[in-house]
Amino acid sequence: MGANAKQGAVARKIRFTERRDAWFRHHKMLAVDSLVQMLKKPLSSMLTWLVIAIALSIPALMYLFLLNIQSLVEPLDEGAQLTVYLKKSVSDHAGLGLTEDLNQRPEIFVADFISAQQGLDDFKAYSGLGDVIDSLDSNPLPGVIVVQPVNDDLVAVESLKILLESLSDVTEVKIDLVWVQRINQMSQLAENLVGFLSLLFSMAVLLVVGNTIRLAIESRKEEILVVKLVGGTNAFVRRPFLYMGFWFGLAGGLVAWLFISICYFVLRDPAEKLFLSLGDQYPLIGLNFGGVLLLLFASIFISLLGSVLAVGRHIKAIEPT
Repeated sequence: MGANAKQGAVARKIRFTERRDAWFRHHKMLAVDSLVQMLKKPLSSMLTWLVIAIALSIPALMYLFLLNIQSLVEPLDEGAQLTVYLKKSVSDHAGLGLTEDLNQRPEIFVADFISAQQGLDDFKAYSGLGDVIDSLDSNPLPGVIVVQPVNDDLVAVESLKILLESLSDVTEVKIDLVWVQRINQMSQLAENLVGFLSLLFSMAVLLVVGNTIRLAIESRKEEILVVKLVGGTNAFVRRPFLYMGFWFGLAGGLVAWLFISICYFVLRDPAEKLFLSLGDQYPLIGLNFGGVLLLLFASIFISLLGSVLAVGRHIKAIEPT
């Protein structure tokens, strides 16, 4: 009994190995055959690749553009700030003392004092009007305290503004919050637009691949009828078309990557020169390795989904009579 059981286990293992090997050989054959069938029509296949690539490249390029803009304005987005303008009669020593007092308040995160001379030097360095500034008889700028509140809520900031305006050494207080809110709102709008366009172009890829697979099914209708006559199931028949959808997605994703890479190398130097002219050097952000994998995965997934929908509808309609 023990020997028979052992022989039966070995036989089952051999049968499982044979079935597994046959399954892999069959799928390998179908994958190669579907690629060959696609390459037999290079013009139509290339047009499909280009449509997929363009549909994927546009939202991807918009997303990269958004990332670069966000990286450019991120150093400026430090939350709400209040600029406290001191009276001209306030000395630097008194301004520093007032700044230390403000730093002790619980509603203030940090307060920095900028003397009148430092403000003039900074303006001279960034404005390019050094000769004009040197010709002035006196410094027209007052001392300034830049206050960053703990709470960025507009009501809390307004309350802090009223408090600071009540100080005897203060002439005016301005809130640097509106432009930050506008930047955040525009960034959110751009993100929503990129998401909507991504969905829209994904649907376009879905329809293009689905229509291409439908045409491929129609062109091989007689072959499908013969396969079904000899006992082929719908699952068996649809496999080569699913592999065709995979190849369309992979090729379209690679072409999209090529388009994005070309745009990156064309725009890199002008963009970095523009960033440098704005006062700092920011490297242009492109697709990293993870981004490339995500692009290829999205292309393959959408193409496979289009193939599944097209195959599931049209294969069932082809039945021998």
